[in-house]
Amino acid sequence: MEAQLYHQRPIPLRWLSPACAVLALGYAALPVVMALAPGTTRASVLRSNPELTGTAVDFAVAAAIAYSGVVHAISIALLIWFTAATLRGRRWGRIALTVLLVLATAGSFASWDAGLQFQWSVILNNALHLVVLGLVWAPRSARRYFTAPG
Repeated sequence: MEAQLYHQRPIPLRWLSPACAVLALGYAALPVVMALAPGTTRASVLRSNPELTGTAVDFAVAAAIAYSGVVHAISIALLIWFTAATLRGRRWGRIALTVLLVLATAGSFASWDAGLQFQWSVILNNALHLVVLGLVWAPRSARRYFTAPG
């Protein structure tokens, strides 16, 4: 009986799914906003590449939106997979989730440099990265959950 209670998911990990769901929405929001406000994306492209003109700008805007969509879709898929593994008590899932969030944080600075219109995404998502990392690493009950046998 005691062993069964020991393997129950700790309270901090019960918040992992909702936190990751909000994070997935945050990841999805940026490419959607870019697609719905192509003028903002165009301004960002022109600010970083003022030599572009005409169809080259249109192509760069479309490429930026597509790239953002693909990168964020892959991030969402990995987030779901690693979160599910983490919730099942898989140590590799917690490590993979951590690596994903660290890489996403590092990559978010590209959005920060793109301009003020995208910085909301960086702030929101990086705050959620910290919350998720805190849930899986900080509480003693979470650490014990991943060191428990079987």
